[in-house]
Amino acid sequence: MGTGLRAVDWQRSYVRRVLVTDLAVVVAAAGLVGPLYSVTGPAGGAPSPGMVAIVTLLWATMLQLSGTRSPWEVGIGTVEYRRVLVGTAAAAGMVAVVGVLGPGTGVRALLVLLFPLGLAGLLAGRWSWRSWLRRRRRQGHDLSDVVVVGPPADVRSVVRLVEREAAGAYRVVGVVLDGEVTLDDAVQDWGEVHRAACYVGLEEAEGAVRDLRAEALVITGPPCGDSRVVRELTRAVGPTGVAIILAPLVTGVPGPPSRVRTVGGLPLVHVGQSASEGARHVVKRAMDVVIASLALLVMLPLFAVIAVLVRRDSPGGVILAQTRTGRQGRPFRMYKFRTLVATGEERATPQATGEVEGSLSTPRQDPRVTRVGRVLRRHSLDDVPQFWNVLRGDMSIVGPPPSMPLEVTTSAGPERHRLDITPGMTGPWQVSRRSGLEWAENVRPDPRHAEDWSVLGDLSIMWRTVRVMIRPEGAS
Repeated sequence: MGTGLRAVDWQRSYVRRVLVTDLAVVVAAAGLVGPLYSVTGPAGGAPSPGMVAIVTLLWATMLQLSGTRSPWEVGIGTVEYRRVLVGTAAAAGMVAVVGVLGPGTGVRALLVLLFPLGLAGLLAGRWSWRSWLRRRRRQGHDLSDVVVVGPPADVRSVVRLVEREAAGAYRVVGVVLDGEVTLDDAVQDWGEVHRAACYVGLEEAEGAVRDLRAEALVITGPPCGDSRVVRELTRAVGPTGVAIILAPLVTGVPGPPSRVRTVGGLPLVHVGQSASEGARHVVKRAMDVVIASLALLVMLPLFAVIAVLVRRDSPGGVILAQTRTGRQGRPFRMYKFRTLVATGEERATPQATGEVEGSLSTPRQDPRVTRVGRVLRRHSLDDVPQFWNVLRGDMSIVGPPPSMPLEVTTSAGPERHRLDITPGMTGPWQVSRRSGLEWAENVRPDPRHAEDWSVLGDLSIMWRTVRVMIRPEGAS
């Protein structure tokens, strides 16, 4: 029996749970169509039980054909949600076509009641199971043990990326280092720092996978692009049932790797537009305007309460305007509720506060923060006036943190890629509560958001941000 069966076991178990939930949701939605339509719809327009059953079966089939329960997609990323939407849209489209070409009796009830109810339930079910899986993975369960092969620098980058994802799908149990490195140095570095077993030389990969009972072999760096090396490693570990994963570490490209085509056996990655270009930018901007307008309207009473509390807590203005650098290096005035004493912002420089150069926030125990300001910062309520900046076009709701002019003048290389993206009120940096990390660590996720942008991705970050605001952890 191959060593890769442990990963298959938990994946199959998880997929079965999702399948049962999907079927239960679709059947429950179908069961509610008749009673709901009898209350809300005109007489004589309800779909027959047979028609509801056929559409339910069609919907379940389209969800399967759309790959909504693919082991490679469930539990991580937004592809799973997109495929649920695609499968539902396909089923609804077929029903609509039947309604146009046929008698159409009951089609309206299906389109208005069945699919919206069922889609909401499907997405809620997927989210619930994913939350359960994330908790399991944080406890060390349901992870695929992998061995990473490549030069030390590239292996280190892969390991850090895997470790950064607290609820990721992989756990590095060993490394096979290729290049000029001794076993003693490798053990001291990787064994003590990353707690991973160490091997030196590509010829040790098969033994490492066997000894550690790994479920996947991740190949990175130059070996990843060497077909001979990849072929030999595949032949060596393939019969054991271990998956081969190539990690070329091609990052920082201004666009998502949207399509992969094979020409003459050579995989070609076609890079698309980032969220700051073309139609994707138009969609993102439209979503920003709609959500920011609704947020400002709904939160007006909260603004009034916060304004009164800030004014009564300490002398000074309520709203603070700070100079920040936006897209393409354009300066703008960013608005926040004041959280420091009246003269605090004037002294808020790295030199005055003793911060390490490159830090993105003020110190956690800053004596300049007022009592009300401490609560506002903890729950990120001091940032809500930035919805006005979003309406003005200075900021987006989701994006990299806005840069201070000093940070821009001292940054170089990949860090300046942030200037190609509209800064945001929230992002991966906010959701992970990473304030206080070094500049290079905090800037790393930002280009990835622009490259992998999607509507569902933004909505997911917004939802996670609301959860962090309600139950803050590590907020400064």
